Amino acid sequence: MWYNKPMDTTKYRKNDSERTEKSFTIIIWLLFLLGCAAFISLIFNRNLWVDEAFTACIIRGDWPEVWQKTAADTLPPFYNLFTKLLTVILGYCAPVMKLSSVLPMIFTMLLGATLVRKWFGSRSSILFILFIVVMPHFLYYGVEIRMYSWGIFFLTAAGIFSYPLFAHSRGMTLSSLQIASLKPYWILFALSTAFCGYTHHFALVSAAFLWLFLLISLSGSIIASNRHDRSPENSEPGIKGILLPYLLSLALFVLLYFPCLLLTIRQIKHASSYFSMTPLSLRTLLSDFRFPFVTEHTVLSAALLLMTALTVIHAVFHLLTNRVQKAPGKTGGPSVKKSASEETGNSSFSENETVPNMGDIPDNKLIKDETQIPCLFGLVSMLVLPGTILFGYAVSAVAGSSLFTARYLVPSLGLLWLGVSILSGPMLGKKLGTGLFLLWLLLSLPVGIRAYRDQYSSEYSDGVEKMIAFFDANIKPGDGYIIYENNYQIELCFRYYYPELQKYDWESADEIPGTVWYFYLDGFKKELDLAPDFGYNAFCVGDMNFDRYAFVLYRMDKDN
Repeated sequence: MWYNKPMDTTKYRKNDSERTEKSFTIIIWLLFLLGCAAFISLIFNRNLWVDEAFTACIIRGDWPEVWQKTAADTLPPFYNLFTKLLTVILGYCAPVMKLSSVLPMIFTMLLGATLVRKWFGSRSSILFILFIVVMPHFLYYGVEIRMYSWGIFFLTAAGIFSYPLFAHSRGMTLSSLQIASLKPYWILFALSTAFCGYTHHFALVSAAFLWLFLLISLSGSIIASNRHDRSPENSEPGIKGILLPYLLSLALFVLLYFPCLLLTIRQIKHASSYFSMTPLSLRTLLSDFRFPFVTEHTVLSAALLLMTALTVIHAVFHLLTNRVQKAPGKTGGPSVKKSASEETGNSSFSENETVPNMGDIPDNKLIKDETQIPCLFGLVSMLVLPGTILFGYAVSAVAGSSLFTARYLVPSLGLLWLGVSILSGPMLGKKLGTGLFLLWLLLSLPVGIRAYRDQYSSEYSDGVEKMIAFFDANIKPGDGYIIYENNYQIELCFRYYYPELQKYDWESADEIPGTVWYFYLDGFKKELDLAPDFGYNAFCVGDMNFDRYAFVLYRMDKDN
């Protein structure tokens, strides 16, 4: 009878899976658009601090001048040249230069919406895109007119492109990765790591750890292949077949980076005080390890650190408890049923991938759990940041002076949070994994709100507009200004804001044909008190401020 026939639920499960994937697609691309909007909303201002003003002054000139100043600097050339090109196309102004920094953050999120989702699942993709927007330092360095955001993009891209190479070296098949060949990824890996070198020297150091970890993985594959039966039906590619693609890709990297290496050697020879950073100590070491988790709120910082530790512990526990699975039965046995997370694309298997029939594997054969591979890769990605810290301290110890500071870790932040998003993705069929995913979503909300609020208030401080409005209305040809400060930061900024306004001191004040303006900073009252000695009376105009700087503006009237 019809009512005795078992109901076939396969069709319903498939429909549920398709609906779930459509929902994930909407969420991922909505997050991507919101992330783009968040970054772009921060660029429409003229608030620059000294490092940004320094970069802006470099790219103000024509192409030969830009190249000459870039070569005389101590940083690689990519950012200056790209930003110069963008200002040629869109015009020279602060929002365009800030857009130059925002673009790589958008590209990084795009990788999250595509390749991260393809290889690590939708939930990992959601977390990764969210992290790139809300986690500490991304909104700050993602808008700053400096090279750090491009370092984030190139290094994170290198890590993502290395995943198929890493996974294949651990035994995952190309069909599991949904790719036809590894060759494009060897090329992309070499290209992206080379561009790390063109962006920042410590981005290159971090990229070197990716090369090292990949070599270790390939070496493990060679050792494993030597232990296997080398019979014709179980042949292995051998050392040459495993290492040759690596060596060819490394050769391509060296070829691509070599011109920048020549420039770097020249820059280092001319560098002097640039490498005089804060002295390194155990205290600074601990501070650098905390750097990725530091917000303006201590409780949120501690929560981020704790959640990251829980995620890593969960991943290590997964690796230790799910190393292998025992194949059931002999040929003809039942096939393995996908978990719910695998059916919705949230594992290393895609929804269209054929899962091996365990009954075709000999009895008592141990097979690998393929969630191990993305889990291990996530941990490796997170190791790049501490490796960069230790390298910086080791080189500083050998050199006898500090060559490292916390901001050099910014390029590796993308890999850190990529690792966290991966570790919160592949094992989500388990309750603990799902709990971690939900906790990360919950924690990201206050962290993101706080980060965006602080960055928005910093970017759109009204002080810069008031200052510019005053000087635009009152500065005339021939005017000059006098300032005394410890680090010459305001002076360097004014080379960007008003390049025609020349700096003088009291001894040369008589050379100013127009109005003499005096910028008074705390701690330099005795210099202001010298005005009568040089025949000037000080008239206070008012307080001025922009970005992180403040001063009191005086107009100096000649004593008749």
